[in-house]
Amino acid sequence: MLEQPKVTLYQQQKATKPQIEDIIPVYLDGDFRKTAFEFAAYLRENKFLPRLSTDNTNTWKAMYKGKTICTVHFCGVWKKDAKWVIVPHLSQLQRYENLIIDEEMQNTIWDGIIICNGCPPSKGGRRSKNRPCIGGWNGIILGKDIKGICANIPLTRVWDPDEATLNGIKRLLELEKQARDEK
Repeated sequence: MLEQPKVTLYQQQKATKPQIEDIIPVYLDGDFRKTAFEFAAYLRENKFLPRLSTDNTNTWKAMYKGKTICTVHFCGVWKKDAKWVIVPHLSQLQRYENLIIDEEMQNTIWDGIIICNGCPPSKGGRRSKNRPCIGGWNGIILGKDIKGICANIPLTRVWDPDEATLNGIKRLLELEKQARDEK
């Protein structure tokens, strides 16, 4: 008798395409669950419809104007002890950085900046040929000089946000949306 191949979680999710709200109770409880449901509702209310990413397991992309505005990952992505992470894609940050400083939201971004660690090879076994990263890049982010910022990933991420941090993320996404609209 032939043994059936095991179906990975990625294959299962790709086949069933679960909604983000279906996964939240699987990985989160208590305040984390409440905050994640609140964020999922916020995404839908603002027409940033989260959909399962075809790139990674337990990852949802929220889109605006055809481009990712944030991703949401569950279960220890990048940090083994984290339950979930929100990755804002702030492609227009320079257009509203003064507002972030005025509203004192810099730490929301600074705290999640990833410093280059040589970037592991991609699934194909090589580093990104379009964005080599060894050593990262140096820049002034919201008035702070930061060295070695990883070039292969979005600028920042927020692990296990609480209610106050989630409000900051929402504000960042609103600013990003406005900047994309004005572009």
